[in-house]
Amino acid sequence: MYVTLLTVTVSCLIDPYIIFYLQWGLDGAALALVLSRVGIAGMALWFVIRRYPSMARPNWPALTALLNPFFTIALPAILAQIATPFGNYVMTSLISAYGDSAVAAWAVVSRLTIVAFGEIFALSGAISGIFAQNFGAGLSDRVRTTYRDALIFCAAYSLVTWAILIYFNDLIAQSFGLDAVGTDVLRAFTHIGAGAFLFSGALFVSNAAFNALGKPLRSTLTSWLRDGVLTLPAGLWLTGIYGASGVICAQALVGALVGVLAARWGWVFVLHIGTTDPPQLDLTERRAYRDINRYRRR
Repeated sequence: MYVTLLTVTVSCLIDPYIIFYLQWGLDGAALALVLSRVGIAGMALWFVIRRYPSMARPNWPALTALLNPFFTIALPAILAQIATPFGNYVMTSLISAYGDSAVAAWAVVSRLTIVAFGEIFALSGAISGIFAQNFGAGLSDRVRTTYRDALIFCAAYSLVTWAILIYFNDLIAQSFGLDAVGTDVLRAFTHIGAGAFLFSGALFVSNAAFNALGKPLRSTLTSWLRDGVLTLPAGLWLTGIYGASGVICAQALVGALVGVLAARWGWVFVLHIGTTDPPQLDLTERRAYRDINRYRRR
C-alpha cells in the first residue's frame, strides 16, 4: 500500500512544481513520471531488502526448476497484457489523423475509462485467486458460481456506469474544454463505447479464469484477437464512415464481439472443471476437503 501511495504523493507534489512553476509543460510531466517510477522502485526494493529481508542470491538449480512452470503460465499471461497497449497504440495512430482536438478527447476517454470502469479492471485480478483456491480444493461448483457472479457483476456495474456517463456527457465535455470535434468523440464513448463494457468485462473475467485454471494461452489468444487482429481493420472501416468517432465505435464493436466469444468459451471451460481429472490431494488436503463437505451438508 505504501508503495502505491508513494506514486500519488510524488506526482501530486512534483507535477505542479515542474509543469507550472518551472514551466516545463509536457517535458516536465514526463520527468515527473520518471521520478515517481524511480521512487516506487526505490521504496519497493527497500521493503524487500531491508524491512523484510526477502532477497537471496540467485541459485541456478532453483531457477532452472522454476523456469518451466513460470514460463508456462506467466509468459502467456504477460503476452495477453501486452495486447491492450498495442491496441491503444493502433487506435491512437488512427485518431491522430483527425487533429489535436480528437487526440485530446481520446486522452480524456482513456482516463475516464480507468476511473469509470476501474472496478471491472480490479475484479479480473481479484477473482483469479478465488478461481484457483476453489479449484485446488476440488470445489468445482464454486468455480462456476464465481464465473457466473463475476459476469453478473460486470453487466450490472456497466449498465449503471453507462447511464451515469450518458447523463453527465455535456458536463464532462465542458469540464475538459473540448471543442465540437472532441465532444463528438466523447459522446461516442459515453453513448456507445461505455456500453461495450457489458461484453469487455466478460473478456476480463474469462481471461482471469483461463490464467488461474491452467489455460493461459486462451487468454493470450482472445486478447490478441481483439487488439492485434480485429482492431485495425475495424478502425479503418469505421473511421472511414464516422471520422474520429469511428475509433470509439470500432473499439466497442471489437470488444463486444470478442467479449461474447470469450464469455462463451470460458463458460464451457468452467462447466467441465471437475468432470474429468480432479486435482490430486494429499492426506491433509483430503481431510480438509472431507471436513468442508461435512460442514456443507450440515
